[in-house]
Amino acid sequence: MTDALTDAKALAAKLRAIHEAQPSFQAWQSAERLVQQLGGQTFADIMGAANERANQGRERVRHRSRLTQTDAAETALREGEIPLTTPKLLDAIHKLGTLVGGVDPLVNLSSALSKDDRFDSIRWRGERAWWFRGVPPPHDDLAELLGDTSGVDSFGVAEQ
Repeated sequence: MTDALTDAKALAAKLRAIHEAQPSFQAWQSAERLVQQLGGQTFADIMGAANERANQGRERVRHRSRLTQTDAAETALREGEIPLTTPKLLDAIHKLGTLVGGVDPLVNLSSALSKDDRFDSIRWRGERAWWFRGVPPPHDDLAELLGDTSGVDSFGVAEQ
């Protein structure tokens, strides 16, 4: 394992421990347990289903040369683990080898995503971004956990 990977894994473990110690995370876990006890779908259930769909998509990739735009968007969002604006999602899709054509690829991608019931356009870090329908976006407190709140107001929005 490379030093960079070892350092990244150590940082991820540290951040997870900090996150799990937060009262808001513990409250969320309690609410998730209650949802599960009442027979509802938890975040883990929803993400597990998304991962299963993605794995099925990977199986299809072995038989096809590339992913569809929306399947590539799902893969990019899952791998990135945060909502992405349309331009950032377009870049991620291109890195996966899927091209979005037309006169205006941003408009074409946005149109395709808006018609797909897997995605919703949400407000994220002061911009419109794409995320999984019915799945709450991840808590956006990474900078706060790392102690860097410069340039962020009390609501977690970047100051102008």
